[in-house]
Amino acid sequence: HFCSKEDLQMATLDAVHRIFLKEVVEPAMAREGGLPRLVALIESWLSHLERRVFPCGCFFSQCALEFDSRPGRIRERICTLLRSWLDLMESELRRAKAKRVLTAKSDEAQIVFELAGFMNQANYDWQLWSGQETFVRARRSIYRTLLEAATPKGRAVLKAERQE
Repeated sequence: HFCSKEDLQMATLDAVHRIFLKEVVEPAMAREGGLPRLVALIESWLSHLERRVFPCGCFFSQCALEFDSRPGRIRERICTLLRSWLDLMESELRRAKAKRVLTAKSDEAQIVFELAGFMNQANYDWQLWSGQETFVRARRSIYRTLLEAATPKGRAVLKAERQE
């Protein structure tokens, strides 16, 4: 079915991406755009780790570690997929800023960088130690970061999202 190992790897990435969209992105897209959708995206992502949708945790994080120093089509596809995920989170932050639930001085790219750091650390901790505490810590850090950038209206939105 495949002419090369690289073709098989590309097909695998595409199949995993479809699963990721179904498990993580699509459920969150039903939420209102901005902070509610961003929180839903993050919660779906953490949930997919907890449910072990992929035994290796975040499949794309694992691939990024393996291919980060290898030029070629696989690396480029991984970069594209990861960039689309980060861009999606950033677009929801921009939407939140437009709705005035984030402060005008908020730096969406910086916030995404921090959120991704917490999420990736949760992935690594979960894979190494499987302790639920990692998700408690990740959520605490994520919400603290979002609260720091939120307006009073945004804090109310975040509080409501945490209670759901």
